[in-house]
Amino acid sequence: MQQLTALVVLEYAAISEWRMGMGKNPKDKCPVCKKSIQADRSHFERSGVAASPSTKLRCVLYEMHILAASALALNTTWKEEVTFHHPKLGTFTPSKSLEIAALVSFRSLHEFLYNPKCGEDFSIGDFGRTCPKSPKFDGFKRGEMFTKESINKYVVHLTWTRINKPRCIPQPKFGRAPRATIKNARKLLEDAKRFVDDVCNQAKPDAILLDEDGSGYRKIFEEAFARLESLKV
Repeated sequence: MQQLTALVVLEYAAISEWRMGMGKNPKDKCPVCKKSIQADRSHFERSGVAASPSTKLRCVLYEMHILAASALALNTTWKEEVTFHHPKLGTFTPSKSLEIAALVSFRSLHEFLYNPKCGEDFSIGDFGRTCPKSPKFDGFKRGEMFTKESINKYVVHLTWTRINKPRCIPQPKFGRAPRATIKNARKLLEDAKRFVDDVCNQAKPDAILLDEDGSGYRKIFEEAFARLESLKV
């Protein structure tokens, strides 16, 4: 009952803030037509209520679970019915898809945690927290395979770089990719988990109270992360 009451209070506060014209965020706009939430409530699914910290944190937790679960599943031995063999190209399993999912979530969370100026994205700074010092990730030095540039060029977009393959931008899908992906996911998610534990600490006056969906994502993330931590690679 106390949790439900707190959720009602938080939602009321968000609506009241909108009505008073406070907290107008330039990011609360449609990227196509530029209508703002405050100016045109009917254009947005959330009925004109700007994104609350709880909503933003739920999105972060979703990406955290995707990264943990994808990296964990890279170690799976796949059945023959989902395995494809080609005499020249080799063997393909769902691990290829999971590797891409892990790389994309890694990139998103890396920007969130370690880049205070994310443009249209929100970052750890939007929660009133400073960026932690980035760990030493495998293949993350300039010109190596885990950089944002490398993931953008070879995974996220269909670029000319994929065709031309310049030697100064190595592909992230290199021979030791699964092991490096798992190790890098662990390092990043340790920082991400510390951030979540901090902003959800109910002993703090600015603590975030997650809604039902957010609590669900946090639970399945923690389960996946615990398994990932115990994985031998």
